[in-house]
Amino acid sequence: MFKLITHIDVLELEPLVYATWQITADAFQKQMPKLHPEYVRHQCDLLFRIYGTRDAATAERRLRQLLKDCEETPETPELSYITVLNALGYNFINCKNWVQAVDTGYRLEERARLAHDIDLLTYQIGGMEIQARALNEIKLIRPAVNYLERATPLIAKQWGHDSPWRIELMALQQDWLREHGEIKAADDLKAGLSSIAERLEAD
Repeated sequence: MFKLITHIDVLELEPLVYATWQITADAFQKQMPKLHPEYVRHQCDLLFRIYGTRDAATAERRLRQLLKDCEETPETPELSYITVLNALGYNFINCKNWVQAVDTGYRLEERARLAHDIDLLTYQIGGMEIQARALNEIKLIRPAVNYLERATPLIAKQWGHDSPWRIELMALQQDWLREHGEIKAADDLKAGLSSIAERLEAD
């Protein structure tokens, strides 16, 4: 039995996995209004799990269609639209389309910020992170660091200085600053990270 399983081609299972997940998503939608945030989140998860970095082009095509549905459907919840925009931005990161990633990250950040909804703060910061990662890839390191410098205080204010997300972005910021030759600023961040680690270990 175990030998048989090892000879299964995972790619051959993709249509079955997708169909099974889609059945679940369709069942979701029957119980909810059209383009309900939970249904949209489920669809975005499906596209990432099925395609991921292996076939980002197909994921992009399906995400664009989902975004179009959100735009054209009256009274679509803002959270649904922003959820798709967020997924599209990270998908551009996956397929290394840095210019589109920056543009989508900006749209995401602005749309979430203008909503004045604390529940969308995660997406506002996510937009900053998408822009930062893409800018760093095209060697615009200082602008990339600027986005992280704006994002980390927002995370600290909402979720605390020891938030794993803040720590992750601080570590990125330190690496990028060092690469940019800003050694003093990088060392200061390193010291800050060490202080957080010591505090967490003590707890």
